[in-house]
Formats: sequence, C-alpha cells, structure tokens
Amino acid sequence: MSIEHLAYISTAAPDLTDADLRLILDQSRRNNPRQRITGHLQCHGDLFFQVLEGPAESLDALLEKVGNDPRHADLRLLYRETLTRRNFANWSMGFGPCGRGQPLTGAGRRLLGLRDGGPCGARRALGLFLSLLDASG
Repeated sequence: MSIEHLAYISTAAPDLTDADLRLILDQSRRNNPRQRITGHLQCHGDLFFQVLEGPAESLDALLEKVGNDPRHADLRLLYRETLTRRNFANWSMGFGPCGRGQPLTGAGRRLLGLRDGGPCGARRALGLFLSLLDASG
C-alpha cells in the first residue's frame, strides 16, 4: 500500500473557540488511527497549517471532510506527493505551535506567501513546517 503526504493552509472561522480547537484535535486523534492517517497541525494567527500522511483513499475522504468543515475556510492544498516513509509516524495528530488569535509573526507571513503562491512542492512546504515546529520547541 502506498502512502502519500500533503500539506494545506486554511483560515480559521472568526468565531472558532479554544473548545472547538480541542474538539478538532480530540476527533482527529480518535479517528485518524482507524484510517492509518498521521500528521501535525499548527496555528499561526488565523491560519491553520497542517501536514497529513496516509493511504490515498483515506486522505481523499479526510480532505473532503475538512473542506466542508465550517470551522475554517479557504483551504489551499500546497502539495500532495507519494511518501517513502512517514515524518509523523508516532502522531495520530500532533499539535503546536499555536499562536491563534495573535498577530502574524514572520512565520505567519511566510505561510501567507506559501498560501498565495499556489502549489509549492513538498520540500519547500515541509521545510517551513518543520522549521516552525523546531522554533517552537
């Protein structure tokens, strides 16, 4: 079975609460293992930045569900490619950093550049994602 990975950026709904975010994480951590999906979610200002890994059919179903979720809008797929090994194998859904509701930092502005620039390839998007993860820890 081949594994794919993808990244997307979306905009949080203006009325999204911390309780909504906890619910998203709880649901993901409960449902993703059944679908053999792993990944990680970050928040920067009102932007969600997420990397997901799993079987193509599982990612297709999840992307459709996420795309119809009213808790965020303007989903922009940055890349989708075949993966030789998982980057987030131990995380049904990792989380952080989260600067939701904060003014955009340099990281957030770099995300806007990715979002507005169209598909960018895995190396560029994943490189930014991992650098933001490292910077938070």
